[in-house]
Amino acid sequence: MSTENTDYPSLQEVKITMANDKYIVEGTLRCDAWFGSQQSSSTDLTMDLETSDGTITVELEREIPVQCE
Repeated sequence: MSTENTDYPSLQEVKITMANDKYIVEGTLRCDAWFGSQQSSSTDLTMDLETSDGTITVELEREIPVQCE
């Protein structure tokens, strides 16, 4: 996973676990704002996934809009 730019919100951590034959992807984003600031910011989070069983490979790319308010 990656973010569109280096401004906020920024991607801090990505964790991938497996449970009941399913993958769980968790990400931590950081939204900073100066005290008393009402300014919001946004970015697009890009997620690229690829899986293969040896004969077939499946790729998926998604953009997820993220808004800090």
